Amino acid sequence: MNPYIIQHQILRSPVLKTPSFKMLMPYGYSSEFVRTAFKGYSKELENRYGFDIALEWYLECNSDAAIETNFLNATTCLELLMDKVLSEKKLDYILNDQDFKIFYKELCKSSGAILTGLHKDKNTIAAVNSSLKQAQRISFVNKIHSLINYWGITIEDTRIKESDIREVRNKITHTGRYPISNDTDRKHLMHVNNGLQTLPIRVFLAMLYDKFYQDDGLVDNSNGESNGWVNFNDVCNKLGNPCCNQEEVS
Repeated sequence: MNPYIIQHQILRSPVLKTPSFKMLMPYGYSSEFVRTAFKGYSKELENRYGFDIALEWYLECNSDAAIETNFLNATTCLELLMDKVLSEKKLDYILNDQDFKIFYKELCKSSGAILTGLHKDKNTIAAVNSSLKQAQRISFVNKIHSLINYWGITIEDTRIKESDIREVRNKITHTGRYPISNDTDRKHLMHVNNGLQTLPIRVFLAMLYDKFYQDDGLVDNSNGESNGWVNFNDVCNKLGNPCCNQEEVS
């Protein structure tokens, strides 16, 4: 094959937007940070955990854009990381295929009987039965739990709940923007966005790094100021050693 064609296939489109905030290191420490983190990189992170593509999406979510756009980019990054972990542990769905076929068949029988009793037509019954297939999918919140457990990280210090991320994402997805009617709504959006940004950072660092980093998005409860430096060992207990026990991931 023509070597120029091969080169063209290998080259990726460059990221056009540059990150504009969420600095992980002061400039004076950045060279040591890069050297330390680079030692942790391997092709395995790309193949098994989607490190490269997820990192591109993370860079996109820190660019100069509307906060709703950045939020959706961050959830895309999160989805990639979550789905890779679930695929790695063969937990893409709640039940295995054979069990779900049995479950779904019985579920359709029951729902069909109930809907017939409610005098619903065949099209309605078929539509309901089709929607029941979604029962096999793992919820967004449970996928976040799986990701957190797999890498042994915590987000308790961010003071957000996984359901907060889902709530904001759904509102943006279904309405095109997050409804802000007062300062409380604005602060809530910023707070959840900061917490969401912290989650993929810690997953990446769990893959690469084991020291400390800077997170200006975290706010101290007592005085409202940034906590600044975070000792990574305080927020991750499985550095470079993701669990291999299925019960821990579920």
